[in-house]
Amino acid sequence: MFSRHQWTIVVLFLALGVFTANTFDSWTSLVVISVVASAAAWIQRLLEQHYRTSDGSLRRSWWRSRPFALFTGLLCLTTIFVAHAVPYLTMKSINPFGMGAELLSHTALAWIAYLWVMRRADGHGLMLVLGLIIVLLSVAAGGVSKSNAGQTTIAFCICLGYAIASQNILGRGAFWKASAVSRLGSATTSRRISSLDGSETAVVGNPNRTATVLSALTLSVIVIVTGAIAQTTNSALPRVQSTIQSTLKSSLDSTFSNIAVSGTRYVYGSTIGSIRHGKTASPDEVALCVFSSDSPGYLRGTAFDYYENRHWHVATPQVVDEFAYQTSLMNRTVTAAGPGTTVLKSSRASKLQRFDLTSQTDEDAGTDPVRTIEVRNIPFKGTTVFMPLGSRWIEAHSGSVVVTHHGLIDHGIDVTSPYVIATATQPPEDELDLIRLQLLTHVPNRLNRILKPLAYEICGDEVDVRKKADKVVQFFLRNFDYSLNPTLPPNRADPLLYFFEKRHAAHCEYFASGTVALLRSQGIPARYVTGYVVDELEPDKKFWVARNRDAHAWAEAYDAKTRTWFPVESTPGHRYSTLTVDPTDDQSHSPSWSPQLDDETIADSVVSSISAFLVAIRANNPVLAIFRVMQAPMFLVLSVMVWRRSRRIQLDFADPADRRSHKMLRKMDRRMKRLSLTRAAHETMHQFADRIETLDLSSGKLKRESVAATAEWYREFAQARYQGKTPSAVPKI
Repeated sequence: MFSRHQWTIVVLFLALGVFTANTFDSWTSLVVISVVASAAAWIQRLLEQHYRTSDGSLRRSWWRSRPFALFTGLLCLTTIFVAHAVPYLTMKSINPFGMGAELLSHTALAWIAYLWVMRRADGHGLMLVLGLIIVLLSVAAGGVSKSNAGQTTIAFCICLGYAIASQNILGRGAFWKASAVSRLGSATTSRRISSLDGSETAVVGNPNRTATVLSALTLSVIVIVTGAIAQTTNSALPRVQSTIQSTLKSSLDSTFSNIAVSGTRYVYGSTIGSIRHGKTASPDEVALCVFSSDSPGYLRGTAFDYYENRHWHVATPQVVDEFAYQTSLMNRTVTAAGPGTTVLKSSRASKLQRFDLTSQTDEDAGTDPVRTIEVRNIPFKGTTVFMPLGSRWIEAHSGSVVVTHHGLIDHGIDVTSPYVIATATQPPEDELDLIRLQLLTHVPNRLNRILKPLAYEICGDEVDVRKKADKVVQFFLRNFDYSLNPTLPPNRADPLLYFFEKRHAAHCEYFASGTVALLRSQGIPARYVTGYVVDELEPDKKFWVARNRDAHAWAEAYDAKTRTWFPVESTPGHRYSTLTVDPTDDQSHSPSWSPQLDDETIADSVVSSISAFLVAIRANNPVLAIFRVMQAPMFLVLSVMVWRRSRRIQLDFADPADRRSHKMLRKMDRRMKRLSLTRAAHETMHQFADRIETLDLSSGKLKRESVAATAEWYREFAQARYQGKTPSAVPKI
C-alpha cells in the first residue's frame, strides 16, 4: 500500500494531467498514460514478490536491468510523441507553436509517469522541472482563463502545487511529518505542562492532525484573499493593465517585424509591415470562426490614436496630459446588464452575460434593427476581441469588461469561450470632446508639411466630410498599385513619408495610414484600424472563416454632422463590407471598380480550419468554479474545527491556577526569545536559569540585576509548581 506522501504525488500528477488534457482536449491520452503507469507499477510489485529471496533481497533478473528500463521508457515516450504528431502531419497548414506545445506537454507528462514507475511510486527531482514545463506550455496554449480572477486562481494553485510537490519529492514526505508541525509553535499544536522537575511534556492533541486542519484553514484564507486581490485588480488597475498591454504589443510588433512566426498571435499592426508578415506567414491558418447568416465582413480588433516615430500608438490619459485621468480617453469598466439570452450555435455553454457597449438603446436606435454574430477566437493566438463598427452589445463569459474610447473591448472577455455581438446598420453616435478631437486630428510636423498641400490639392474646396473621404480614396486608386512585396525605405526614413514621396506599390497598412494622415491634415478626425475580413464560407456552410491572409488595415473617419464614424477603404482591390439588415445597403467609401489581386492566392485548407475550430471548443475554468463554490463553506467548517480543538485544549487545563501559570510562563519565554534565548523542550527551569546567568552583558541591553531577577523567577516558578502553588507574577525587566 502507498504511503501518504506517495498518494500525494499521485494526486498532484492527476491534477497536472487534468490541466493538460483540459488545455489540449486530450483526455484519451491522460487515461492511457494513467492506466499504463498503474498497470506497470502493479506488475512491478508482483515481480518483486516473485523474485524476492528468503533474506528479503531481490534476485538479478532481466526486467530489473538498466537496458530494459531504458528501452521501455523510450518506447512509451516515442509512442506518445507519434500519437500526437500524426494528426498535425495530415494538415495542409501546420501551426508550429500549437504542435510543439502539445507534443512537448504530453511527452513530459508520460516522462513523469515513467519516473514514477521506476522510482516505485516515489518522486524524483526531475518531475518538478517537467511539471513546470507542462504548466508553462499549457498556459501559453490558452489553458487559463483570460479573466483576472481565473489567472490569479490558477497562479495560486500552481505555486501551492509546486510547494507541496517539492516537500513530498525532495523531502520524501517531510510535509506530513510531525517534526515539521512542531516548528509551527507549541501554542498551536499541543500544550506543554511542567513535570515535577520543571521539564515539559506534550499531553494534548495529535500534531499531524492539527497541522492538517491548520494548513487547510490557511489554504481557505489564502483562497479568499486571492479572490479579493483578483477582484481589486479587475476593478482598480484597468488603466495600468491597458498601458502595459499596449506597450507589450507595440514591442512585439517591432521585434518580430522581420520575422514570420505563424500562429503565435493575432495581428496588432502598430508597426507598418507587421500585418503583411502575418498575412504571408502560413496564410491558410485559421484566425477566426464566425457563425452568421451572411458574411460578417470587416471585424475590428484594434483602433490606434496617433502616429509617431514610424509606429501607431494607442493613447492613454497620461500620454496627453499626466493629470488628465478623468478624460474620455480613459477606458471604462462595464458591468453585466443581465444574463445573456442568445442560444449559441457552436457550444452548449450557457452562462453568458450581456454587456452594453453604447448608451444608445434599442428605442433610441428607432428603425435600426439589430443582428447578431457568434465569434470564436483561437485561444493561443491572443485575447483580442473582434467586432463590427456598429456593435451595440456583447454577450460573453465574463464578470465585467473594459471598453476603450473607440468602443472596442480592451480586456475582460474569456476568449476560450464563444462570444456574441449585436450589430446595427448605423454605427452608434460618438461625441468627441476637445482632447479626443485634438488627438485624432494630430499629424507629425514633418509629415504634415508634405501632406497638407497634397490634401488640399486632392480635396479642393469640398466641405462635405464623406465626399472628401471619397476623393482621398480615388487618389490612391488612381496613383498607386497594391503589392505584398515589401519596399524598404532607407535606414531611419519614415516609411509613410517615403511612400508618398516615391509612390511605390504597397499593401493595406500604407494605404490605411496614408488615408488617416491625409484626412487629419484636412482637420477631419480619423483613426487607423486593424482586424480581419471575414468573407470565406466554410465548405459545409456552417460558419465563416478568417485566415491569416485575411488580416487587414483600414481607416475610419468622423462625421461631425451625424456624430458617427464611417469606414474609409482605400486599398486597391478591397471593398468594405459589413453585416447589414438590408443586403443592398452599401456604406463603404471604396471605388466602383476593383482590380484583381495578383499577389494573393486563395488556398483551401479545410483540415486546418476544422482543426483550429475544434481547438477552441473546450471548457477552461473548472478550478476557478470549484474555488468559488467551495471557499466559503470550507472556511466555515475549518474554523469550527479549529475552535473545537482549542476548546478541547482549554478543558485539559481546567484548573484556573494551571492556566494562569502557563500563561505567565509563555509570557516570560517570549521575553527571553526576543533576547535570542530560547528554552529547549528538554531543559528544566533550573538549567535554563543557570544558562540565563551566563549571558554576555557587555552589549548593555540588560542589567545584571534584571538577569538575576529573571533567573531567580524561573527557579521560583519550578519550586511553586512542584509544591502545587501559583507562581509569583512576572517581574519587570
